[in-house]
Amino acid sequence: MKEATLPMAALLLVLAATAHAEFIQNPHDSLAADTVDMVFSVLPCAATNQLKVQMDLYVFNDGNNYAAVGMGFSWDNPNLQMDSAVVSPFADSGFNYFTHLFYNVGIDLTNANQKFIFGGVASNNVGLEPSPIRQLWASYHFTLSEWSVDDSIVVDTMTFSIGSSYQFWACGLADLYPFWTGLKVVHDTASCCCINLTGNVDGDPDDICDISDLTFLNNFLFSGGPPPPCMAEANIDGDPGGIIDIGDMTALIDYLFITYTPPAPCQ
Repeated sequence: MKEATLPMAALLLVLAATAHAEFIQNPHDSLAADTVDMVFSVLPCAATNQLKVQMDLYVFNDGNNYAAVGMGFSWDNPNLQMDSAVVSPFADSGFNYFTHLFYNVGIDLTNANQKFIFGGVASNNVGLEPSPIRQLWASYHFTLSEWSVDDSIVVDTMTFSIGSSYQFWACGLADLYPFWTGLKVVHDTASCCCINLTGNVDGDPDDICDISDLTFLNNFLFSGGPPPPCMAEANIDGDPGGIIDIGDMTALIDYLFITYTPPAPCQ
């Protein structure tokens, strides 16, 4: 990855205008509408004290060669701090002169201001070439100092400096503004206490599924016993509505004693 301060002249030439993401297809955007999306690929979880967060920046561009791009983002949770950021090989090869991920080229300022960026410039006339599928451009890694079931993280575009102006520069064309898929809000994951496969109904710390889970589920369903500490673990038959019933008991018995068919994956 190449981190540098873009020369002011180039900044003024390429990313001079201050603009926000537009929600219509730009007239200079050929073929299908280009889109920018931020995807949370690693989510926090209060039940397991999972405090890592990963945001992946994806861009769909099927028609234009991009010579330069700039877009800024912000987050709202004061307990969230960025650890690192990495440009994908696809974006790094296209923007082969310059890539920029942090607020004012520094992760400390990024965290102090809760803002980050993606900026890139190509050093040739080819630029970043289009692709028929959306491509990963960058991944941003964070850690939360604390997280509860009532917390949230909100991420949106924001123009806070000349390099964070939301605009793309297509080779041989004027500025264009891809469709931003919109503000992202992340809450605690209700089923995050379930890891890999279901079946650990009694909440064994080693995630073991055995006859004690069958006893626990039987007591819950038929004897007024306490609910499973993680309800998602008891959805052993993979009911899409998350309903816990006799079907889950049957699936657990089948797994433990009959066909040994593994329980359904966590949802």
